[in-house]
Amino acid sequence: MCKMTVSFFLMILLVHQTIGIQSGYGETKAERQQKRAAEIKSRVEGLGVGAVVAVYREDGIKEQGQITEISDSTFKLLHRGSTKSISYGSASGIRLVKPNYKANGATDPVRVRQSVVNLGLGNNAMVRTRGERLKGKIQSIDRENFTILSSSAGQPRVVSFSEVTEIKGKAFPAWATGAIVAGIVAGLAMGVMLAACGTGGC
Repeated sequence: MCKMTVSFFLMILLVHQTIGIQSGYGETKAERQQKRAAEIKSRVEGLGVGAVVAVYREDGIKEQGQITEISDSTFKLLHRGSTKSISYGSASGIRLVKPNYKANGATDPVRVRQSVVNLGLGNNAMVRTRGERLKGKIQSIDRENFTILSSSAGQPRVVSFSEVTEIKGKAFPAWATGAIVAGIVAGLAMGVMLAACGTGGC
């Protein structure tokens, strides 16, 4: 009886994981592609002209270079003297080649903003200014500053890009978060079921 119960719960859990971590569940393929293209465009615009990026394309090809131009449907990437036009719909992801920033002398606000945009909202960052060290989640990103929710003080702090001397962190994609949560749930469920089997004599 216990083995049947374990099998049943594992089947339910597997279905739950599959549904939970699918991106765009309930959307058509065209809607998912349109949504992803809009996200890529927003990210490219946030990183801005001059950013040195790695672009991951739907066909599996990885492009690398400097953004030189941004338009409504495409952006241009310069690599080794050659410029390539990439449509937002053909890209599956984009990130800075050098995501972390540390000032070597005067702060470069443009480069700081690129690092913050690359990390993205909701991700953890360690930020140093000339008189403060902050750790927490990025809450918002504006033209001249960003807001970080301090993990120690529990209060939001608005930080100007021009006052940052160092920023580092790791962007965590939504699918990875979903997979980890699903894994934790699976582990807990398995532990409960094995405990039940141990007491019930499976």
